Order: sequence, then C-alpha cells, then structure tokens
Amino acid sequence: MRTVALEPECAHACKVQPLARFIEQERGFAGMNGTYFCPPDYAECAAALNAYEYALFDRALGRWLNPWRLSGQNALLTFNGAGTVAYRRSFVYDQSAAAKRAPLTAGVSNFPLLLQNGEILDTSAEQTAAHRARGAKGAIGVDGTHVLLALVSGTTLDETALVLRAIGARDALNLDDDGSAAMFADGG
Repeated sequence: MRTVALEPECAHACKVQPLARFIEQERGFAGMNGTYFCPPDYAECAAALNAYEYALFDRALGRWLNPWRLSGQNALLTFNGAGTVAYRRSFVYDQSAAAKRAPLTAGVSNFPLLLQNGEILDTSAEQTAAHRARGAKGAIGVDGTHVLLALVSGTTLDETALVLRAIGARDALNLDDDGSAAMFADGG
C-alpha cells in the first residue's frame, strides 16, 4: 500500500495515509506520489522517515512547503492557472519577483527536469544510480493545455523522458525513482 505524508512540513516520523484515501479526501480524481518522502524500507531514511525532501506549493495554504528547497539544484514546475513555467534549477525561481507574476495555483520541485520546450535534456551528470536503474518512474508533464501524470514501468530515466515526449509533453519533471512510485486514477 503506497502512502502519502499528511503533515505539510515534518522532518521525521511524519504521519502518512494511503494515496487513495488522500485523493478521496481532497476530492480529486487522480494523483501520484511525487515530492518524494523517505520510506521506511530505505536505510538512508532512518533520520527522515516519511519526510518530504522537495518544495511543493500548497494551494490551500497559499504558500510553499519546504521553501528552503527552492534554493538548490532541483528542478521546478510552477502553475498559475494560465500556464506553466519549467525551471531546470529551482534557485532561478526568484520568490522576490513573485509580486510581478500571476499568483501560483501549484508548484512542484524534484530532479531532474526531463524536457524543456519539447527538448530532452541531457541529465546524465545529475542522475543517481536509481535514475539509471530500470524500474517504475513517475513523472509530471505539461503539453500547453493538459497536465500529464505518467507512471512508466521498467525504464531508465532517459527512457522515461522519451515516453513523456512521445505522449506530447512539452515540459516534464521526474517525480519518483521506484521506491514509492504510485498512481491512483479512476478509482484504482
């Protein structure tokens, strides 16, 4: 059973619940794990069990969760209701200029950015062993009109980028590298 963390900002032993229950409570119709939380079966997560590792914009709260994660090397997709912006590096996102932009409706960070303006990015230098290993890869993409959620089985990250481009994504961001990869849509 895949779970999602329930507390917006928690550093260790965060409360979790099944992904399906979370989507039902939020009155959604689809969702997937993506801002990676340290699951209990990962040894490196002993000090950060079920804690988010990336920034996420919470529309209900109207603010970034883990905003300090925006100053790093992670990639970022932001949504403002009229369009999206893809950032290869989240530190480029300038929060001080937020007053000049339309208010955000959503935002998610992770790494690496797979596609930007329809081009597959060379991310070989930033890929981890999990990125290069075959497994289930979760990604989010946009095509200018739609948000595309993809859970691609048995691929490397480079192959996942090809799949996202093949289904029409213009910009795409890796979300998960197998450990907690899960998607819920249309009731299952």
